[in-house]
Amino acid sequence: MQVLAQLVAADLERSELEARTVHSQIEASSVLALVAALDARDNYSAEHSEALVHLTGDVARHLGLDEAQTCQVKWMALLHDIGKVGVPDAVLHKPGPLNDSELALMRRHPEIGARIVSEVEGLRHMAPVILADHERWDGEGYPCGLAGEAIPIASRITLACDAYHAMVSDRPYRAAMSATDAVDELRRNAGTQFDPRVIEALLNVLDLSG
Repeated sequence: MQVLAQLVAADLERSELEARTVHSQIEASSVLALVAALDARDNYSAEHSEALVHLTGDVARHLGLDEAQTCQVKWMALLHDIGKVGVPDAVLHKPGPLNDSELALMRRHPEIGARIVSEVEGLRHMAPVILADHERWDGEGYPCGLAGEAIPIASRITLACDAYHAMVSDRPYRAAMSATDAVDELRRNAGTQFDPRVIEALLNVLDLSG
């Protein structure tokens, strides 16, 4: 939550117009409430989302996105898993791989998340971005089968950064992958699962931070 508070403060400091400041305050309050709700259901997802904020922001800037686009990417990083509040506990907290029926339930979370933010003042614009959280560059993702540039850039950036962070994190059902193996996995899936430009930017950012 400290990371989120710093992000909100930075956004507000950069806001030059009163209207933008008010909008940012509404947006920030809404995000705080939603992230708190997710944290109550699934602490890992909330912490994981917060960890993505700086990484996705760095990738966005590396790609040349402007400040408004970069802020949207960071909001996406925080909210991409919010739909998991609608996933049953037995599935959300299962200490092992999901079976087919459980996986189908888990795959509903982008749609649930999009519906949630569409009802929140100041966050409605994020609904299409959250809905596209698991779309793939090659069109084989879900729920809409979008491909290539039809997928919002914030969704493409978050997908790649999300995958990397998940691979290098310990989970109850598997140990963390090494950073080298995770990078190899990203490279193998560039052009199929991931936007190749986003992967190139992410690898550059990881190289700089490492």
